[in-house]
Amino acid sequence: MRWVRNLRTKRIRLVYLIIGLVIASMLGTTCIQTAVGFRSDLQSLSRTTLSLNMESAAKMSATMDSLITSMNANLKTTAESLSQQPQEPQQVLEYLDLMRASGGYFNSMFLTDPEGVVTHISPLSVGIMGQRLTTEAVQDSLSLRRPYISKPYRAVTGRMIVLMTYPLFDASGTYAGMVGGSIYLQEFNVLNSILGISSANASGSYAYVVDYAGNLIYHPAPGRLGQNVNANKVVQQLLQGLGGSSDVINTQGHRFLAGYSPVPKVGWGIVVQSPYEGVYEAALQTALRQILYSLPFWLLFLLGAILIARMLTVPFTVLSEAAEHISKGHPVSGPPFHSHWNYEANQLNNTIMLAMQGLQDQAEEYAAQAKTDPLTGLTNRRTMDSYTGLWVKERRPFGMMALDIDRFKSVNDTYGHQTGDEVLKMLASRMIAATEPTDICCRYGGEEFIILLPDTSLEEVYRRAESIRSSMATSASPTGKPVTVSIGIAGYPSDSTNIQELFQFADRALYQAKQSGRNRVVIHAR
Repeated sequence: MRWVRNLRTKRIRLVYLIIGLVIASMLGTTCIQTAVGFRSDLQSLSRTTLSLNMESAAKMSATMDSLITSMNANLKTTAESLSQQPQEPQQVLEYLDLMRASGGYFNSMFLTDPEGVVTHISPLSVGIMGQRLTTEAVQDSLSLRRPYISKPYRAVTGRMIVLMTYPLFDASGTYAGMVGGSIYLQEFNVLNSILGISSANASGSYAYVVDYAGNLIYHPAPGRLGQNVNANKVVQQLLQGLGGSSDVINTQGHRFLAGYSPVPKVGWGIVVQSPYEGVYEAALQTALRQILYSLPFWLLFLLGAILIARMLTVPFTVLSEAAEHISKGHPVSGPPFHSHWNYEANQLNNTIMLAMQGLQDQAEEYAAQAKTDPLTGLTNRRTMDSYTGLWVKERRPFGMMALDIDRFKSVNDTYGHQTGDEVLKMLASRMIAATEPTDICCRYGGEEFIILLPDTSLEEVYRRAESIRSSMATSASPTGKPVTVSIGIAGYPSDSTNIQELFQFADRALYQAKQSGRNRVVIHAR
C-alpha cells in the first residue's frame, strides 16, 4: 500500500500533514479555552462563595446581636419581677417555667442566693436544687453583680454550657443573688434555631461560633465544643472585632472559603465557610461539560477539514501520478490538470493561512472577552487584579475610586433591566470621559465600578470623582431624569500597601458616602 511505502521511506503525504495540523490546532485551541475557562470559573466561584459566606455571616451576626439583647431583656424582666415583691416558692417556680417556655432562649433558668446556692430552678429535672454552685462562671457573676455572659464550661451536671446572668436586688436595694439562664451547647438550643441544624449541608458548608476568647460555642461537630481555635487567622480577625472574608487553612489543616462577622454586644464571632474542594470540583465539572458539549461540533469540523484537505491535495496527487506515469515511459495526451500546479500550491497555502488566521482571531477574541465586560466595554475584575498586582510589585502609587449607582435596584424595578443596562453604559462613558488613557476603568460587579489612577494624587482623584458625580447628577439618564452615584476613595500606598485592605478602605468610604446621604464623594479617613 502507498501509505505503507511512504511510512517506510519516512515520507508523509501532504493530506496527513494538513489533517494533523488541523487536529493540533483544534486540540491546542480547546486546551487553551478549557484552561482559561476553568481558571475563570474557579476564580469567579471562589469570589462568589466568599461574598455569599460573608453576607450570611453578617446576617447571622445581626440576628445573634438581637438575640443576645432579647435574652438579656428576658433575664432582666425576670429579675425585676421577682424583686418587686416576695412570692411563694411554687409561684416562683411557675414564673421561671413561664419565662423559660415563653422566651425559648434557655434550656434552664435558676435563682441563687448571694452565696450561689440554687433556690429555684426550671426545670426541676436538672437536679441541682439546694446545691451551692462553685464554678468559676457562677462565682465571677456573683462577685461582679452585673449582667454577665460566661465562656463555655463544664457545669456540675456534666453538661457543656454557656451561662447568662442578671443580678437580683430586693426592695431595699440589697444584693439578693442572681437569676441565670443556661444554654446547653451539646443539646438542641437557641443557637441551633439561628444557625440551622447541627450538621454541614450537602456542599460541606457550615457555620460555627466562637466566644470572646476563641472558644467554640457552636459547631456542627459537638465533640469540638469548648475547643480553643484562636490559632485560626479568621478567628484572630474576629477577636479584633473585624469582619470580612478569607481563603483560610483551618486549625485541622483543611482549606476553606470563609466569611466572618463579629457579634459586637458580646464579643462573639460567627464564621460561615465552604470547603475549597467543593468549589474546585464545581469548576472542574463545568469545564468537563463544556468539552462534552463542544465535542460533536469539533467532530463535524474535523470531518469537514479532512474533506477539504483531500480536495486541496488532489492537484498534487494528480501531478505525482502523472510524473510516475511519465517516468515509466508512458506518453500522456495532455497536462494532468488545466491549472498550473504552482497556482494550486499557492491556493493551498492561502487557505491554510486563512484558516490559521481565523483560529488566531478566534483566540484573540476569546482573550479580549476574558478581559472585558461585555455590557460596558470596560475591563473586568481579572484585568483589574493584574494591574493592581503589577503596580504593587513595581511599588507604583495609584488612587482607587469605588463607585456605586444610588438606588440602582429601583431603576431596574421601575424602568426595567434594559434601561438599567443603559444607565450602566452611561456611567461607563462618563468614567472614561473623566479619566486619562492610562487610567483603568473597571466594572467590578452589578452596579459597582472601580477606577485605578496611577501616579495620581488623592486631590486629583477627588477632583475627577467630583467630575463624574456632578456629570451624573446634572444629566438626564436613560430613565429621563438624573441618576446619582456615590464614590469612595483610597490611595496606595498612602492608605495601605495591602490590596485587599485598600479595597476595604475604598468600600468603607463608599459606604460612608451612602450613609451620609448618597450623591457624594468621600475620601477614606486615615
